Amino acid sequence: MYNEKFSKLYAEDNYDAFAVSFFHALKKYLEENDININTHLDIACGTGSLCYYINQYISPSQGIDLSPHMIEIAKELHPHIDFKVLDMANFNLNKTFDLVTCTCDSLNHLDNINDVESACTNAYNHLNNEGLFIFDIIDIDSITPNVILVSPRENNVRIEYEFTIGEDSFLVDYIKYKNNELVHKETIKELIINTDIIINMLKKIGFEIILFSNHINEENKKYKNKLYFICKKMI
Repeated sequence: MYNEKFSKLYAEDNYDAFAVSFFHALKKYLEENDININTHLDIACGTGSLCYYINQYISPSQGIDLSPHMIEIAKELHPHIDFKVLDMANFNLNKTFDLVTCTCDSLNHLDNINDVESACTNAYNHLNNEGLFIFDIIDIDSITPNVILVSPRENNVRIEYEFTIGEDSFLVDYIKYKNNELVHKETIKELIINTDIIINMLKKIGFEIILFSNHINEENKKYKNKLYFICKKMI
């Protein structure tokens, strides 16, 4: 998952567009609800884009990711931010934060629902009391299988995606072309997460679910295939 070549492609292909949209949605939500956040942790941070934007608004921001290749790029791009190679399903930083995020359907990249519960429990354990855990998962009902989605980029580059849905997981075929020549193809397996199961899981861990929606506000309505959760740590 996220080998060296794909990590570099990820950084090249403007995947921080989602991070920008999410950041603006988050900033507006915090300001409208008069929520003061001073510290932030992003789990499954990838190349660190969300940490970078949040660090302009909340300082300090910190990120962890399982992929050493992603973390290497994050450190190169944002040397002033603390990044570590850690597994979100099994980590302990011995500190707590006001806000923990896990975006870009990163929870879907875990192998099974037990790992999802471990990641959510780790988020809970790394939050201050009444701290927020904000994340998104894929809305599987919004995905049409076996249809190719085309995402044009600059410099005669296009990215194609095709989804194949199975019983408990789905496959995403990522195909990059430049000048109509194949550059790279990667198949990514993601876990289907049942919403009733994760809602009950979050409550069992100790979270109060503040928001469960396909958008946080109008700032990120265009990402229609996601479900967003805003959860508060309760003791």
